[in-house]
Amino acid sequence: MNTRIKITVLVENRSARRNLAAEHGLSLWIQIGRKHLLFDTGASGVAVRRNSKTLGAPIQKTHALILSHGHYDHTGGLAALESRLPDVPIFAHPDCLLPRYSHRHSGEVREIGMPLPSRAVLDRRKKWIRWVDGPRALFPGAGLTGKIQRRTSFEDTGGRFFLDSACRHPDPLWDDQALWIDTPRGLVLVFGCAHAGVVNAVEQVCRQLRVSRVFALVGGFHWGNASPGRLWKTGRALLRRGIQVLVPCHCSGEAAVHFFRRNFPFEIVSLTTGGEWNLPAAPCQPRQRRLPRFP
Repeated sequence: MNTRIKITVLVENRSARRNLAAEHGLSLWIQIGRKHLLFDTGASGVAVRRNSKTLGAPIQKTHALILSHGHYDHTGGLAALESRLPDVPIFAHPDCLLPRYSHRHSGEVREIGMPLPSRAVLDRRKKWIRWVDGPRALFPGAGLTGKIQRRTSFEDTGGRFFLDSACRHPDPLWDDQALWIDTPRGLVLVFGCAHAGVVNAVEQVCRQLRVSRVFALVGGFHWGNASPGRLWKTGRALLRRGIQVLVPCHCSGEAAVHFFRRNFPFEIVSLTTGGEWNLPAAPCQPRQRRLPRFP
């Protein structure tokens, strides 16, 4: 079981420090004992390169690069980071290469798939790609969910996403995957955008690893468009699995985070660019909670 966990936000939509660059996207530097993971690359890679140097994150020592899904704001930095990641295995679902489009409420249709320079990197680095569909172990105490099954009735992908520019074919985002880490306090799940739904991911990990409780969720949760009903059902489902800590960033949605602060007894640690979350090494007893009633 891992005893030292540190997650640093290399890039996120906002920055708490003037000497750090922010951009719409996400990249996390994750230290698990002596292992180092780069989780997503942001939209351009420029911010990640600059911030990693300022923050003292030696990304050239990365043991594995994980792509949570194929949207540009999580994969766009591949080209800019390629020279710093020689011989590093890249873990991704094959669907990350599919064309992707977003249909906004204004009527605008935007291409949001993996940029061409990032695709070129994957083409050049074929022997280092580890395609992930089902559950995949990275090393003892850490692994990937692979494709997450959609079993809840209240979760969706979090937006109007399509596989074609005419917006006729909805994108199920089957490439969305989460990272799990075993810690002395319980399992920690790390998300890029949680397009599969955080509850679906939590339930799948519990089935895969045959555990009943999860300690914390970290990353982007894509609750910006979630209804109060969905948020209530999500919060209750997470409490039933023993989750104590939420560490939201990127696409989680400020209103949704405020909703959970107001209505649920989670410890919430919001992170922006440069922020760190250190998991205490000592195990703790879970607090007894009463499930809040649905209004």
